[in-house]
Amino acid sequence: MRTFQSITKNAWLFIGICLLFLGSCKKNVADTIPAIHNTDEYLRYAINGSGYGFEMPIDQVMTDTFQENQTFDPRSTVFAQRIPLITTDFARIDYGKQNIAPGSQQKLGVFSVPQMEVYPYQANSTNPVMINITEYGTIGEYIAGNFTAVFIGSAPGNLTYSVTCQFRVKRRI
Repeated sequence: MRTFQSITKNAWLFIGICLLFLGSCKKNVADTIPAIHNTDEYLRYAINGSGYGFEMPIDQVMTDTFQENQTFDPRSTVFAQRIPLITTDFARIDYGKQNIAPGSQQKLGVFSVPQMEVYPYQANSTNPVMINITEYGTIGEYIAGNFTAVFIGSAPGNLTYSVTCQFRVKRRI
């Protein structure tokens, strides 16, 4: 039978490295959003303390150019999905672009994720959710933002969803 004293120095080194590796795999409990590995393009969110996310190039994270150039109601959409495509694993954020600039707040129009029974969340004008725009570059540069909100599900469950979300993606138009 081995005792602690009989374990070699290399074995202790191996055990230490394993513990260090396991310790680095901890969940990011500060904001419950998973750690971002690619800081260029991502969409991360947490619902009731469980984190989800997408990041390039493992996943597809992009802006939708269809609504970007509307002049009557300028809007922007960030869409994320798995590669290879898993139709039930995606996220979509749609928001206004009125006087958009870093430091501005834009009204959330749609927050659609499969983890909520509020599917998709459609903004209501009596209690709007605002996205904080933290970065807004020129075409080919990045737009980034975040929001925190509480959504109430449909009856009869009326479940409450506490959501924190952040994104950063290249502008296409």
